[in-house]
Amino acid sequence: HSILTQKHFVMKAIKFLPFLFIPLLLISFCLGSCEKYVTDFDLEKKEARLVINALLNPDSIVTVHISTSKTLNPPRPSYYLTEAKVMVYENGKLLGTMLHDSMGYYLLPDVRPQAGATYRIEASAEDYATAYGETRIPQGFRIEQIESEFLPSYPLYDGWEHRTQDLEEYRIVLKLPEGVDTWHGVSLISESTYSSEEWECVTLDEPYYNGYMWTQDSCYWTGDYLTQNYRGATSSIAPQDFIQFRSGWSYFEMGERGLDNFYQKHYFSRPDKHKPSLSLLLRINANPPSEGSDQQLTLYIDSYSEALYKQMYSLAQAEEVGDNPFAEKINIYTNVVNGLGLVGSINNTNRLLPPPY
Repeated sequence: HSILTQKHFVMKAIKFLPFLFIPLLLISFCLGSCEKYVTDFDLEKKEARLVINALLNPDSIVTVHISTSKTLNPPRPSYYLTEAKVMVYENGKLLGTMLHDSMGYYLLPDVRPQAGATYRIEASAEDYATAYGETRIPQGFRIEQIESEFLPSYPLYDGWEHRTQDLEEYRIVLKLPEGVDTWHGVSLISESTYSSEEWECVTLDEPYYNGYMWTQDSCYWTGDYLTQNYRGATSSIAPQDFIQFRSGWSYFEMGERGLDNFYQKHYFSRPDKHKPSLSLLLRINANPPSEGSDQQLTLYIDSYSEALYKQMYSLAQAEEVGDNPFAEKINIYTNVVNGLGLVGSINNTNRLLPPPY
């Protein structure tokens, strides 16, 4: 009976063997197809394009950098161009053809952009499509009012811990052109002078061992002092909700709302273009003046063209995404037609801040 049962089982298994083989064949075919799809994958071919980068400012002559884009298919590096034809137009009229200075930088000598005017930068080069971009120089504005206050033991929360700290608070009221969208960045710059010893160094005829290494330099204090200037950014907190992104140590980031974190610069678009006044609030670490100190704190408020602001905003968003492969793709903003880069503009207003002491 046992032998008959085993024989019956074997015959039944042989009967269904073709049906087991078909799924295995399909799985093998699919896996083979997937592997073939990956190995045969071709990148979309891209033509190299002109890259125009220009940041126009009424305080400086017109300067433009011209380079090429980097491509992967076919592989081609990016490099700057020294023989491009670069023309500048003001309100539709040709101002002149720019001269190459060095390393892809082109200048238009003795020409400074005017606030309120629109400028077009057009570049052409052999084997590249002509590219161009436009920008309108932002108008200046007035700082109407500045108030300062000392805040002893002010409560702070940076997302990690609660603490108290002595702060200085500055309340600033801006008078902006009514009915116009504007984009801004606000920062504080500390300036002071300090004295340091004046040293001189001479090169000796023969090297000598100074206790650490062999050298031919001999330095000594002349007995005099030098007066030097210090200028640096002062980090601040900007707690208002209309602040859209921030920057510190040369990179942009979104920053978390509701946290008391210090940044070197804060960026915002105007919340309501129909209200002529806008109030800003900045807080910094308290720095009471010491005897003989001449430290000064200056408020700088930049006005940006829309394109420049959008590019900085996209850089902050890209920093937020980081290397996450599943995050939403962030395209760095460009306003250059038939190319890449940015033609933007900036104008700034500054005012010395009154100390709260």
